[in-house]
Amino acid sequence: MKQSTVTSIICMLCVVSTVIISFITYKGIDNSFSFGFIVVYVAFIIIVLFYWTILLIRNIKKVKWFELRKRLLKFVGLFLFFSAAIYIFNYMFRSSQIDMYDF
Repeated sequence: MKQSTVTSIICMLCVVSTVIISFITYKGIDNSFSFGFIVVYVAFIIIVLFYWTILLIRNIKKVKWFELRKRLLKFVGLFLFFSAAIYIFNYMFRSSQIDMYDF
């Protein structure tokens, strides 16, 4: 799907603000501006997730059923493959530390 200018600006704001938040938390900056920035950042992320969910639902309506089914099967297959690969690699390299529900 084609990416709009609004979505590009939102993505750029997310990247820049994530870098700023990472800097604030890494350096341990504790003042009212940083606290306000973190609160606004969390609100911004919630609004962006809501916006992207609406876009996803709107774009799914445009996709034909066959194409949607094909994409979902590919997603599920890749998800299962990578999950199994992570579990196998953990078993091979960290077998003494492995836990059944290792999150």
